[in-house]
Order: sequence, then C-alpha cells, then structure tokens
Amino acid sequence: MKIYLHVGPHKTGTTSVQQWMLDNARMHMGSYGLYYPEPPEEGPGHALLAWDSLGMHGRKVDPVLLEKVVEDGVRRGAEKIFLSSEEFCMGLVEGTLENLAVLNKFGTLELVVTLTPLADRTLAEVANLILYQYHFDLSALDPNELSSSRPGLNPDLLQELLSAIRPTKTHVILGQKSQPNVLFQSLSEILGVKEPKLSLHINKRHSDTHIRLLNFLNTELGVIDLAQKQRIAGQMEQVLQTEALGELMKPVSLLDSVREQLNETWDVQCQQLQVLNLEDDFELYPRP
Repeated sequence: MKIYLHVGPHKTGTTSVQQWMLDNARMHMGSYGLYYPEPPEEGPGHALLAWDSLGMHGRKVDPVLLEKVVEDGVRRGAEKIFLSSEEFCMGLVEGTLENLAVLNKFGTLELVVTLTPLADRTLAEVANLILYQYHFDLSALDPNELSSSRPGLNPDLLQELLSAIRPTKTHVILGQKSQPNVLFQSLSEILGVKEPKLSLHINKRHSDTHIRLLNFLNTELGVIDLAQKQRIAGQMEQVLQTEALGELMKPVSLLDSVREQLNETWDVQCQQLQVLNLEDDFELYPRP
C-alpha cells in the first residue's frame, strides 16, 4: 500500500486539490486504484481526520483512527490512498505531529507539501485567524509571532515535518499565482493519474472592510461568540457601504519591511529545497 499524506499548509491551493480529489474519487479508484476517503459534510478535505488523530480542538486522540482509514482502503481494493488537510500541519502547534508517523507501518508513506511565497499568503492567514476570533495590530504584523500559531508561516516547517513524520519520500510543490497549472501537473505526476483541466477553487474571500471590522470586534468584544461578531460586522459593513464610507477604509497590507523579511525567508527556504532535491527520497516540483 502506498499512502500519500498531503499536509498543506493553508493557503497553498489545498482546497483546489481536495475538491479535485473528491470530484474524481470514483474515477481515480476505478482507473488507478487511488482511494480518497470521502470526508463528512465539512469536506472537501480531511480536517476532522486530522483533528481526531492529532487531538485538536479539545478532542481526545484516537490512536487507531488512521489505521481504520487504511484498512477501509484495503477492503475496497485500493493500491494507493490520498489523505489531505491543512490541519495536519497544525500538529506542530499541538505537539502531536508524530502521531502521523504511524502511517509508515502500513506501507510506503509519501509526504506531499504544497508551498507558495510567504508574502503571498501571510495576510490570508491573518484574515483566517481573525475570522476565528483572534485580533491583531494590523499596522504592525510580526511574522515571527505569526509563525508560532500558523505552522505554514514557520521558516522551519519542512524540517519539522520530516523529523516528526519520517516519510519514505517527500514531494514539495512550489506554486505561483502566475502558474496555477503547476499544482495539478505536479500532483498528477506524483499520483500517477490523468491531469485534470485547470479548475482552481476560489475560497470565499471576505472584504478588507469586513476583516477590519471583525478584528475591531475581537479586540473590543472578546466576550461574545463568533456568530454574534459576524452578524454585527456584517451590519456595520452594510452601513459603511450605504454611506459610501467603505471605500475610505485603507486595505489591509503588509509593511514594506515585513514583506522584505518574508521574501528573504522564502528565498532561504527555496535554497534549502534545492539542496534537499539532491537526495533520492526528495522531489521538488516543478523540477529545476
């Protein structure tokens, strides 16, 4: 059995990958023996599988859950299994990432990591946190502070993944907005399946105004729940739009110094990847 574990991180085209796998699950299984376990309604990725196997969000670790998933694939006649969730990366924060290493005993474990330039996804990560009730000084974001809670922004992410999970082989896909086809071309090659027509899934994007308002509410009204904050932010945003004031709010942006720091970190990461690419158990895409 060959198991592919796609760990994200967030904001690197992961939802597009998961939606493609879900939409083509039956065809992939019938033609290639590639099993993509159907997620519950919270899909298209395996977030709940990550939460339960890593003990996240107050859940108790289920030590045999991953084994059950593999056994289910074997019963279905699968030759390969593909698991995908950005939440697997969050095991770094929980301190339970090594739980994923158990997949090694069921066959060949191949780690798949999708990466994009840090400066391109930092604000999206911040917006995601704000939507889950965190608050920030948006005028002075500290990437070092962010990396402690968002592993995808951690400069040492790959080294930590390899150390904890110990995969047989690692595939890293470097994506860029200007070349969205690279993601699917690379995955098709890795998984040995037909390349799909380009079909990127665009996550619903909240406006800068909504993010700013919600950040304000997280700061000032920390005691009320997220649903209330979302409703109030929506009402406030509607008033601003009605009064034509929304356009006066400055868009959320990174300081030049922060962007420069992120670009420098990304350059170092890419240099490290070029060195790792010389190893037999490592593949970098697109190939240099």
